[in-house]
Amino acid sequence: MCVNLCVNRITHIMKPKTISDVRMYPEQRKDPKTNAYPTENLPVIAKFSYQGKRLEYNTGIKVQTNLNKKGEPAWDVERGRAARNTIHHGFSFAEVNAELDRVASAVIRVYDRYRLSGSHLPIATFRAKVKQELGTEKQERDRVIDLFDLFIERSGGSIKDWSDGLVRHFRVIQGQLKEVVKGLTIDQVDVNIFEKYKAFLLSINTRNSTIENKLKRLKWFLRWTIKEGYIKGEVALRIERSSVAMEKMKESDRMRQNIIFLHPEEVAIIENLDIPEEKNYLKRVRDCFLFSCFTGLRHSDLKALRKKNIDWDNDVIELVALKDKDLLTIPLVNKSRDILLKYKDEPGELALPVISNEKANHYLKELGFMAKLDRVITKTYYIGRDKKTDRFELWELLSTHVGRRTFITRAIELGIAPDVVMSITGHSDYKIMQVYLGIRDERRRIEMQKFNEI
Repeated sequence: MCVNLCVNRITHIMKPKTISDVRMYPEQRKDPKTNAYPTENLPVIAKFSYQGKRLEYNTGIKVQTNLNKKGEPAWDVERGRAARNTIHHGFSFAEVNAELDRVASAVIRVYDRYRLSGSHLPIATFRAKVKQELGTEKQERDRVIDLFDLFIERSGGSIKDWSDGLVRHFRVIQGQLKEVVKGLTIDQVDVNIFEKYKAFLLSINTRNSTIENKLKRLKWFLRWTIKEGYIKGEVALRIERSSVAMEKMKESDRMRQNIIFLHPEEVAIIENLDIPEEKNYLKRVRDCFLFSCFTGLRHSDLKALRKKNIDWDNDVIELVALKDKDLLTIPLVNKSRDILLKYKDEPGELALPVISNEKANHYLKELGFMAKLDRVITKTYYIGRDKKTDRFELWELLSTHVGRRTFITRAIELGIAPDVVMSITGHSDYKIMQVYLGIRDERRRIEMQKFNEI
């Protein structure tokens, strides 16, 4: 009878609570050296009151509370969470708050179990049970696919260390891995994951060069899991030592094959093409493309080119390349100068009427088709052990980047020293320039005729 009354009394006292009752506070302690309260690297403590007691639990999360450039604090005191659009030691505010919510939920689950059972709940027991609860949940969350999310966020996705394109590439790999690993947990992973993923990619006719690239990215992810302590021991060593090389063309041959450029006579055809009035939009696309052929500028730099970047006194373009932040100084030639003069008096600060890369690529193919650029381009690649060949007409492969490649190829053929070309294009690796040397069959034939003059 007494036992039942005691149980009922405890159950009555331990009232239902929610995660909002678990308050989060950055730990504030004065720095003895500066006698000031630090604003960075502060551990967040979860505080929860029950039956006249107070649980304090270190969440393992560290935050900053300093002000940003707008004068706004990085920690929202009222909500007890990281403020929106803030970064805390490499973690986004969303990651920080998700982890704090996870801790708060674990506290309430432990509390509810003891509340409903009517059992006594000492502070030390409470803290140990919360730790156990979080550890069990962590094991359930350690699926390969879940960790891939964490990898993308922590390695660059959320703090913009990676380009949007790289993040998208990893998301594609993650989606494909879902078909390969299903619900596999990280402790079940071994070196065979490479073969399983490769087999999947081959089943959807992926080229060997692409497979190797994706396997390298998978290895990047697995190395991160090793660094974070998810994979250890012999398995980790085997993953580190594993080779992801695929049978494919030599890198130099692959690069040469991928360099699509216009021959001088093809540039002339584009220049002299009679474009009808109903397709007037192609004239501006043509001008921007030809400007790239005579300057080597990327499409992104063409789009960013301002009238203020043109030094008419010295007849040069001066701008900082968007991709690699190099300061480029590009002397104008007759044809590039004429194109700039054509748009010099148009309103606005832009030097050229550049449209989006996607639209420009679409219109360039239309332009190439009208110009009957039908030179056959052969592309060879491997799928597994099978060597395959695709053939395209030149117009099908026209893109804004073809202008830059045309400039480099023509500059080298005209005898401009590779180091000068590199200073104009912003290239820093001479190996890339070597790929362009003697790339055109016709040029090789002309040069070899010099032996007939001996």
